[in-house]
Amino acid sequence: MEEENKVTGGWIAGVFNAKNIILAVFAVLTAYNTLMTQWTQAKLDKAQKELDTTQSKLEIQSIALDNVIKKKEFESNLKFKIYDEVKDAVVKKDKQLQDVVVIIVNEMLADDSAFRSKMNKLLLGSPYTDPSVKTDIIKTQVAETEFAQKTATLVDKTGVRPGQLTIDVFYLEDIPQESVPRTEMVIKALQEKYTDARIRKRLLPRSINAQKGYMISSNQIRYKDPQKELALEIQALITEKKIFQLEQLQLQLVSANMSASNYLSIFVRNM
Repeated sequence: MEEENKVTGGWIAGVFNAKNIILAVFAVLTAYNTLMTQWTQAKLDKAQKELDTTQSKLEIQSIALDNVIKKKEFESNLKFKIYDEVKDAVVKKDKQLQDVVVIIVNEMLADDSAFRSKMNKLLLGSPYTDPSVKTDIIKTQVAETEFAQKTATLVDKTGVRPGQLTIDVFYLEDIPQESVPRTEMVIKALQEKYTDARIRKRLLPRSINAQKGYMISSNQIRYKDPQKELALEIQALITEKKIFQLEQLQLQLVSANMSASNYLSIFVRNM
């Protein structure tokens, strides 16, 4: 009887031990399953975020591409419209209309030199274009060529001594009766102050001013960061000379480019 109780007790203890082991295994499996579920969900969330980001980028790219296409369509339509205007001006033999068309070509195609050149060639080649209109086109082309040549000397430094300061004083075509005499007064004041500098009087053609990077509509000193003190000094000098009554020279910082390091430009437009 005593042995039987021992066997029964041992069996029951074994059952309890087995149950505890099973519960422990089950707990481990449950914890593992929970961790795997959380890990899987985290991966899914990450994948979803990446998918959302990719979709957003694609939508942005699509919008950008759509804008590019619309811009190209606008530019193409604009060219056709300008071509029609040029053709009509030539066919109608209307000088006033031709004058307007030349302005449109130079202003609206300022950054498209290839197409602008084609339109000017069409006007110059037509026997119906007024001679004075042709003269104006040629004068603009000559002015642009001269402007490019003088600008090029800033890059190769032709005729410039090492370290020599170059100051270009531009007068705008907008109001020549105001810009030209004041340009000459500015140059005189600069020559008296900076005797060793190369100071040049230059025309800024209207067609060049219509291009990106220019678009000047006020009296300005354009300088790069190393020339800030010089720009301030010149601004004070010109203000002291009372060359401008209504609009003083405004400082305009520009980014570094291919220009000579010792270079500064002044733009004169009005009083």
